[in-house]
Amino acid sequence: MQKSLTEISFHPLTVIYVALSLILGRFSFVFALFVIALVHELFHVFAARIFNLKISEIKILPIGCYAKISNLENANRGAQIIVLLLGPLSFFFTMAIITFLYRIDIISIYGYREYNEINLFMMIVNLLPIFPFDGGRILKIFLSSLFSEKKSLIASSLIGLIVSTIFVLRLLQIGQYVFALFIMFYAIKNVICIKRDYKEFLLMRYISNDYKRYKVKINERKEIYRYAHNYYLKDRKIYPEEKVFKNL
Repeated sequence: MQKSLTEISFHPLTVIYVALSLILGRFSFVFALFVIALVHELFHVFAARIFNLKISEIKILPIGCYAKISNLENANRGAQIIVLLLGPLSFFFTMAIITFLYRIDIISIYGYREYNEINLFMMIVNLLPIFPFDGGRILKIFLSSLFSEKKSLIASSLIGLIVSTIFVLRLLQIGQYVFALFIMFYAIKNVICIKRDYKEFLLMRYISNDYKRYKVKINERKEIYRYAHNYYLKDRKIYPEEKVFKNL
């Protein structure tokens, strides 16, 4: 039987960030950040395994880790939201561990405060409405349930850009330049790549029959909804999704 391997990769900024932390004497901060991020991703992995989803890649990012679940979008919306939410909810688990370590005198009061601040910061960052953060993916699921895929892509990207701009301005005020750069990079990238991401969605949809298990949706415009088996109605004729693709 062939084994399914999980690829592990490093974001280029990760190496730079770790090197800077060593030079500036902030390695303990970065180490705590990665440990908390690892616990966060393990919660995602645990939830994914429950729903028999595959972890195809684990990426080491400057602000933690990212586990790519290759077939997450094939699961129903409820399962997707559970998998995504379980990561930020790991905040409460890591907070309990930090509190326990403090009470048995393994970490000082200063370490207790710093690690809890990192823990809270990681939860807030992961709930930002920016792809690939959990908040961005949850927002995408919600919008895709209401609007066509193209409209939901545009809306989620613009919401992410607005929120990230406000958040990045605050990060710059407290000197978190690497975090600010990383978050703004993805916010801008999502806007720039709207057209490409939509074409990629259409291509994957065209070669897959997974959508046929969703509810049937008949549209009067040539629009494709992510969670529907789409049909286009014109002049009392109904055109299946496969034909609609040719005009998109």
